[in-house]
Amino acid sequence: MRASRSLLGTLFVGAAWLLTAALTIPARAQDATGGLSLVYVEENINRFTEQDYVYGFINDGQGNLSPTPGSPYLTGGTGAVPGYPYIVDADHEVLINPEGTFLFAVDGFSNDVAEFSINSDGSLSSLGTFASGGVQPVALAWKDNALPGNTPVLVVANKNAYFARSGGATYSDFSVDLTTGAATPLHSFVLFDGAWPSGDVIFPNLNAFLGVNYQADRAASYKVLPTGAIVQISSSMPPGASPQVLGAAVHPTKRVLYVGLPNQNQIAIYTFDQSGNLTYDTEFANPGSGVGWLVINASGTRLYSAEPNSGTVTVYNIAAAGKPLQQQHVQLKPVYVSAPVVPTNMAFDPTGQFLYVVDSNDGSGCGLHVLHVQADGQLTEPAPPLNLGFAYSAIGVATVMK
Repeated sequence: MRASRSLLGTLFVGAAWLLTAALTIPARAQDATGGLSLVYVEENINRFTEQDYVYGFINDGQGNLSPTPGSPYLTGGTGAVPGYPYIVDADHEVLINPEGTFLFAVDGFSNDVAEFSINSDGSLSSLGTFASGGVQPVALAWKDNALPGNTPVLVVANKNAYFARSGGATYSDFSVDLTTGAATPLHSFVLFDGAWPSGDVIFPNLNAFLGVNYQADRAASYKVLPTGAIVQISSSMPPGASPQVLGAAVHPTKRVLYVGLPNQNQIAIYTFDQSGNLTYDTEFANPGSGVGWLVINASGTRLYSAEPNSGTVTVYNIAAAGKPLQQQHVQLKPVYVSAPVVPTNMAFDPTGQFLYVVDSNDGSGCGLHVLHVQADGQLTEPAPPLNLGFAYSAIGVATVMK
């Protein structure tokens, strides 16, 4: 019998909470570079209409987090249905453009994307919401200079796990004005209902992206044409009895990418050519359970995977791209003694000294781990994670230096 399609679908119950009042806002905490090192996480709230929030934090350079001024910030949209499967089985729900000027966050039930401008003190100013181009937006990707006139493109993955509307599962793209932030819809590539796209990752130096089609068990590549139209380039199902795909990371300089296979506790390796065609290479075992979220460091020498069913993160040496060597397997600390540990989304801080890991357990078990990255890429967790106190799930994480 096929393994359950939801890794985390039983985790979402509870009542609304805010961050503990003990947290205070510093005047202007700075890291060693003199800039503000910022991290943002979204709280998925559905019970109350238009009550999704984004929370901002300042890292003091030692791994200690304090809220940004005015945090949290209303998105103006409504989160995915609590208690319904597949809410957090996705990645890149929060995105900051490379220029560090705008933040985008998905609103999974109101079918829109919230947009903010990022101020110099780390606070966010709402720029409103725009329709996501499908049903249940769950993932975001950004490509600079994708269109004529050096115009960037924002790609939104709409999962449609509710089967709320035929044709609601899409990859939809938008041009974005870098001055005003205005998003203009371009095109929607419609997938079959039940494909459940759960992530999209841009290929470096190509006007193309990888789509992680969770329920379809397929990794697929797509091209963004100069008109903004999206066309499929290739598609691949990894081998195995239950090759469900969730989470992906593309090497920053080589044409190699990694895809999580949570039901098989494996990670698949693909290569791609200059046109974006995928070629399956191999897969390797993961020591955790439910591996589905992946990140690679900026130098391309280490791969990190989050395993929500075992509460662990694994470190691989990938200096020889395509030939990973397991370096470390870390059991993360709980938010409090009896809390489950459910690591999902990950992001490096802008200096590369810290790896943030979202703990998506519901209620007061939601947390943000601040892992210290050592010179050899291994991780330490000197302190318990920050208790976010969310009533529902924590989704997405994005960082920037201001």
